[in-house]
Amino acid sequence: MTVLLINYEYPPIGAGAANATRHIANALVQLGHKAVVLTAGFRGNVGHTTEDGGVDVYRLPSRRASVSQSNPREMMSFVWHAWRALGSVVRTHKPDAAFIFFSIPCGLLGPTLKGRYGIPYTILLRGGDVPGMEPHLNTVHTLLRPVRRRILRRARAVIANSKGLAEASMAADPIPVSVVPNGVDTDFFRPPAQRPAGPFTFLFVGRFQPQKNLPVVINAFADAFAGTDVRLRLVGDGPQRPELEEQVARRGILSQVTFVPWQDREGLLREYQSAHCLINYSLYEGMPNVVLEAMACGLPTILSDIMGHEELGGGSLATQLVACGDVEGLRAAMRVVRSADRVMQPSTSSASRGVSWTEVSDELLRIAQGQVHIAA
Repeated sequence: MTVLLINYEYPPIGAGAANATRHIANALVQLGHKAVVLTAGFRGNVGHTTEDGGVDVYRLPSRRASVSQSNPREMMSFVWHAWRALGSVVRTHKPDAAFIFFSIPCGLLGPTLKGRYGIPYTILLRGGDVPGMEPHLNTVHTLLRPVRRRILRRARAVIANSKGLAEASMAADPIPVSVVPNGVDTDFFRPPAQRPAGPFTFLFVGRFQPQKNLPVVINAFADAFAGTDVRLRLVGDGPQRPELEEQVARRGILSQVTFVPWQDREGLLREYQSAHCLINYSLYEGMPNVVLEAMACGLPTILSDIMGHEELGGGSLATQLVACGDVEGLRAAMRVVRSADRVMQPSTSSASRGVSWTEVSDELLRIAQGQVHIAA
């Protein structure tokens, strides 16, 4: 079976959804299928390559200017070039089905795939494409409601990566949504052979943008640990970086906070295995790959009590859920994890290890082919 995967971001650009696309494509190949990826190019990296043991990747011209983020104009630039390239890609590879990440913008290509080329498509919801997840997009979602619903209705299946996201989608659009959580490469992301040495280190990995609530994290860290040997590492990049750097300086914790650029898989593994606790205090999420990878590496986690996080556990030292507005609760959770570090061991439970991307991809195929339907 040949599967076409469409996403406006794919490594080395993008974050969680980009990595999920790559993992699913690789897993499809391992399952004996052919995977073809249509994505955006970046800074001259345009054209066709064969990657990751047999995945055909087509990087198309795009106005994208940043590794870590893309604005609506850049997204639509990709959609336009992808629409023009569809005919050639379909003739060359003859896909049997398509997985399209995000109802908007990439889902705009779905009706063309189905109507012109007869290729059934499945929409994979990731968060920002679901009304209500990102408040600043409410007006856009209202305007695009007829288009979005047409895309979802014509899809063979609509799949979210968390129960909460599926429920949010069905509340906004009366169209059934199945649930398949994100996977994690449990062979690669694993606990370290020995406990991390050096100062106790909190870790954040992701985009520096309002969704991630980083100013609150930095203030909580400063209130709890300024002047101590405790460290905070912020891995990633994004539009908030200048103000975050200014905040760190203003709070007098420059020597304790390190900004680290985007990392490849090997770099992320080193970050997870050398840290003592991951913090992901986001305002909203689908099913964050970063948290799953950190858990697979045995890291305790402090998470906001939002959909996508609530399904990952809570109520223990290993996974603490803190209300988004409870700043004192965040400080308390950080202090508890720091104090308990000497008695905590890296977790290797099946819950922390998660499911593999091969299992995820196999389930996606089964739902897309109508063999099973997992209701939210």
